[in-house]
Amino acid sequence: MVESPKRFFAARIAFVVAGATALAVAGAALMQHGVSTDTGVDGIIEMDESHKPCGTDTVSICEEPFVLCAQAKCIASAFSTPASEDVGLNLATCNCSYMGKTMSAGTKWSSPDHPAAFTNKPFKQICQYMRQLPERGYVLSTFTNQLVEYNWPKTMAETGAYTCHSEDTVTAQCDGAVCQVMDEVTWTPKLNKDDWKAGDPAVCTCPTVKGPKQTIAGSLMANGECYANGAGHPDGPSCVPKQTSAMNTYEVMVGAMSGGIPELDELIASCGAPDVQTPICKQR
Repeated sequence: MVESPKRFFAARIAFVVAGATALAVAGAALMQHGVSTDTGVDGIIEMDESHKPCGTDTVSICEEPFVLCAQAKCIASAFSTPASEDVGLNLATCNCSYMGKTMSAGTKWSSPDHPAAFTNKPFKQICQYMRQLPERGYVLSTFTNQLVEYNWPKTMAETGAYTCHSEDTVTAQCDGAVCQVMDEVTWTPKLNKDDWKAGDPAVCTCPTVKGPKQTIAGSLMANGECYANGAGHPDGPSCVPKQTSAMNTYEVMVGAMSGGIPELDELIASCGAPDVQTPICKQR
């Protein structure tokens, strides 16, 4: 469950870094060679013979600590609903899950010549940044299809991806967000990475996006089929948020631009993970 606005905004949280939408276009040039069982330097999963990173021109596959926000719901800022196609003008604080150190997919970017946020160090590959961040008490939000969030109330078999078509859809885009792992009792940041455990809640600050053709998590029937209105968290929200006043905060789901999930499923499997096909559903 998402905590109250008071607890969220009292928590010490981080800001968003680059790359909110690149995972949605990850389908180009998937590597099809064998995959090493060991990670290379800085958590990069490598191809066996070539020792090239496993991924595409836009996505890196890493084995480093990460946070998953794919099924998260968030509290959006109260100033206004974001204008169509605007990214980052409003922020949402999202209740995500720390997943431990395992395989995930993240937007490929680097800062080889300038110090990066939070670490104050350059990095040549996103996996390296993911390794550096926990030393400063932070962790990056990336993506996996191998697990659902620990605080998501449905199992993997009961979870699908719904594409929202309404022009009034609003989601938070959390790929590349720098997050903090939280103590679930005191709701304060765990600054020592040695105290982190898979399943800990994590707080991430993510930009909001308004418009159609966004994908969010949702529920499936017991037989694996899509519900007519299954998009979103079982306790709300769904594609279109319910905002009672421009002065009030409101809930949104984490989302991504539609079309990228099948390519990500294929990419993650090609890099040595079990072949998981995410059910894709339609929504109004």
